[in-house]
Amino acid sequence: MTDFDKILSVFAESPQLNIRREEPASVAIGSLVFYFDGQHLTRVMGKDNVLFTRPAPTPVHLLMRFSDKLGFIGDTIEAHSDVIEKRGAAWFGKMGKTLARDKVERVNDQCKRKVPTFLYLVQKSTAKGYQIYRGDILQVARDLPTGQTRFIPKYYETNRLEEYIRLWIKLTKLKAVPSSEITGFVVSSSGSPVLVTLGRSMAALFVVRKKMSVDDEPKPEPKEDNDSDWDF
Repeated sequence: MTDFDKILSVFAESPQLNIRREEPASVAIGSLVFYFDGQHLTRVMGKDNVLFTRPAPTPVHLLMRFSDKLGFIGDTIEAHSDVIEKRGAAWFGKMGKTLARDKVERVNDQCKRKVPTFLYLVQKSTAKGYQIYRGDILQVARDLPTGQTRFIPKYYETNRLEEYIRLWIKLTKLKAVPSSEITGFVVSSSGSPVLVTLGRSMAALFVVRKKMSVDDEPKPEPKEDNDSDWDF
């Protein structure tokens, strides 16, 4: 337990200092006054002294299966890379199951705070295991924002795919990376190693993060993640 967690446990029962909900609040304990702004716990005694700081949350990333083996689409990576080269960014669309709103907000919050946040695009390769591409995420949206069609490869319109897209991810700097880059990643919801999960799950989209410690043990994976939709 960290020092911050210890102080949280002391004040957890206080209705005035609702620390667990990360709401700004203050509380008086005897002659002392404490103020919590959602991240910093401060003791007010003539002047402010920061006692504890909430540890920054572990950044999350998105990992998505994709396929270049659908003839009517062609080279998915090349199509998006061409748009990135011309426009500076490209929207990558996902059909089927979307991403929960709270996870969309978390990813977008990371992007706004300039936390490096990535989309890993994964395709099975019989010769090399997995082909993996990494794109820097600029924004995630469940619906395409107005005026953004110029950032979408033409094949979406040609094949009338836009109406079926349930998640849009705006990318830049899309490039191939070795599978070793995600070796230390786990699925955020279960703690299971990403490379193991890819081999036993048909899910198309995962929220992932780096494994933090030896105590970060796998938990049962949610059954609802096992959808087998394809992404383009």
